[in-house]
Amino acid sequence: MTGAVFTLPVGVLTDLVRGRLLGGSIVLWAVATGLSAAAPSFVWLVVVRGAVGAVGDHATPG
Repeated sequence: MTGAVFTLPVGVLTDLVRGRLLGGSIVLWAVATGLSAAAPSFVWLVVVRGAVGAVGDHATPG
């Protein structure tokens, strides 16, 4: 769901700054994935997995 929400705004931003955004999104995806492994509660896990979805959705081609 978060990927669907962030697709259009991030797509417009990607058209403006393509290379730096892709590199930054890979780093943010890795950090969010690591934080999901250290989630102390279910609520924290849901929030962090939402961030993984928001960041990872625009890091893929297409």
